[in-house]
Amino acid sequence: MQTLFRSKTLNEKLYSPIGILLFILASVFITYIIVKLDWPYAIIVIGGLISLIVVLLSVMDPKYAFFLNIIAGFALGFASKVYIQFPWGIVSNIFSALIFFVIIIQKLRTSNLKWSQFHSPTSYAILIFIVYYFFEIINPEANSILGWAQNLREVVANIVIFYAALELFTSYKFLKEFTQVWLSCSILFAIYGIVQEFHGLFPFEYSWLISEFPARIGLIVVDGVLRVFSGETSPTTFGIGMSMAVIFATPLLGIIKSNLNKFLFTLAILIMTISMAYSGTRTAVAMLPAAMVFFLFINLNKPNLVLLALIPISLFVIVLILPIEDNYTLNRFRSTFIGNKDASYNGRDVNRHAIQPYMKAHPIGGGLATTNVDGQRFNPGHPLAGWNTDSGYVKIALEQGWIGLIINCIVYWMIVVTAIRNYTQLKSPILKNYGIGMVMVLYTMIIAHFTQDAIYEHPNVLVFFTIAAIMVKIPEIDAKMESPNPIQSVS
Repeated sequence: MQTLFRSKTLNEKLYSPIGILLFILASVFITYIIVKLDWPYAIIVIGGLISLIVVLLSVMDPKYAFFLNIIAGFALGFASKVYIQFPWGIVSNIFSALIFFVIIIQKLRTSNLKWSQFHSPTSYAILIFIVYYFFEIINPEANSILGWAQNLREVVANIVIFYAALELFTSYKFLKEFTQVWLSCSILFAIYGIVQEFHGLFPFEYSWLISEFPARIGLIVVDGVLRVFSGETSPTTFGIGMSMAVIFATPLLGIIKSNLNKFLFTLAILIMTISMAYSGTRTAVAMLPAAMVFFLFINLNKPNLVLLALIPISLFVIVLILPIEDNYTLNRFRSTFIGNKDASYNGRDVNRHAIQPYMKAHPIGGGLATTNVDGQRFNPGHPLAGWNTDSGYVKIALEQGWIGLIINCIVYWMIVVTAIRNYTQLKSPILKNYGIGMVMVLYTMIIAHFTQDAIYEHPNVLVFFTIAAIMVKIPEIDAKMESPNPIQSVS
């Protein structure tokens, strides 16, 4: 962890006598504040101090803000349960704006206004997508400018991460640092999810759960069984996040030399898989075999890798046919693969067919923030208000119309095609392991968006667009790598 945020100039400042003295004084001051001030004033003061430190670090190096934004994406779920009234989602938006602002300032100072890889097809496709979001303000079907503005703010803040990552990801070292931050957060959340499964909810979590009765309980408690959500606000978001981490981490086993480290990394993958299963998120479960099938398809010319991929596929089959009937987690896992025999799947399919005439009749949709809970909040009385979309693509088709759906599909198509093309051109065996994991994450997330609003939930959205940017930049990183290291590679 000592090398996680290494920046020679910045480290010299932080580890100088003056820097150490300032940290000691800050620690003493924070301790004094906690002792002397009552809740919530102590938290407000400490939060202000932390915010000031974050801003200063970000101004010195935007990489700090980038990684802190990933960490905050995970941590905000906890914060929203401790202090329910505060709109914590805006914190991540502020982080994204700060990253982008600092990068712009640095470019103006150095007179280097060229943006790395801005002319890539993926960058242009995403830019058209943002322009269309602005265009939705003139949609005559929507009544709320505030709803449009909130949706626009969230989407732009998330996509800004893509352009920031294009600029910041310039080396293999930075790629490793991102991997360390993301997987460390995922493993900690996985462990907490298992604690939640066997310990139950803590008092602050229970208070949060019943604060929106009965909506939250209906989502989190199914058939009298708690669906684990760990530090997130939704078991679906948590489960999909765990699946993303497992899919990405598995190929990295091929570049770990030490048997001990390989064992620990395998154990971490197993913990994340188990925690994902406890979330009861069938979409997350389906992502795993989808990733395996993709892996097989892209490596058909490599018999050894095909045989390697058949091992987890065989384990899946064994789990499906095990003669165990009284385990809720196992039964929900199996229900992922029974298709139209599942009542929930059939219900969603009926809803999709019922709303299709509206999609066809509204080429630019009903307007942003008109479906689900947002529709009831910002556009009450709208035909779509309160309509539970479930699918991310259904939400796009309803709010942005079939024109918006086409634009979104083009964006996702460009992301995946670019990722696959750049992966197949990699020369470094190390980067090939990273690359195949990232391609599988992008591919499975785009599939998962059909059954859930999978992509645009924090912190998964930050990881998704960061990975999309990495796969645009990875040929540059590959070119800078030293001569290939003769180590095991999965591709």
